[in-house]
Amino acid sequence: MAGGRGSRINNNRKMLLKINNEYIISMLINKLKTLNFNINICINSNTLFLGDMINEKIIYGTGDYNNDLKLALDKLKLPVFVFPADVIFNIEILIKFIDAAMKIGYGIVNLEINNKLTGISIFFEKLFDNELKYNNINYNRNDFFNINYYYDYINAKSFFEK
Repeated sequence: MAGGRGSRINNNRKMLLKINNEYIISMLINKLKTLNFNINICINSNTLFLGDMINEKIIYGTGDYNNDLKLALDKLKLPVFVFPADVIFNIEILIKFIDAAMKIGYGIVNLEINNKLTGISIFFEKLFDNELKYNNINYNRNDFFNINYYYDYINAKSFFEK
C-alpha cells in the first residue's frame, strides 16, 4: 500500500527516503522478492510518481485506504500479504510471522511489534460486508520501523546504518 499523503512526516515521498543509499520501498520490494512474492503496489493521486519509478504491477486506487485495500484484495489471488510502503525490518521477522500466521486459521492475521499494529497483514479470505475473524501476532523487537514521523526515519537510519 503506497497511497498515503505522508501528512505526519510532511512528505508523501517518504518511501523514497534512503537507508544505506537505498529507497525504503526498494528495500521492502527486494526483501519480498527473496521470498518469491508476486508484488503489486497500490498507488493513487498522492503517489503517482511511483508508477514511473517501480517496475512492479500497479493497482490504481482512490486514496481511501479501506476502499483501496478492498480493490487490491478483489484483484489478487489469496493469500494476500499487505505491507505499507514505508516499513523497514529484518526479514526474519517476516518469516517468523508467516510461519505462525499459516497455522492460525483466521481470515486475517495482523503483525504487531511491541504491541502496536504494523500495517502488515495476511488475508486468507476476501473482504465482504461482514467482518472476518482475525488474530494479531505480537513480537517484541527493536529492529522494526514504521516511518510515520521524521524521528522514526532517524532511528531507522541509526539502527540499519551501523
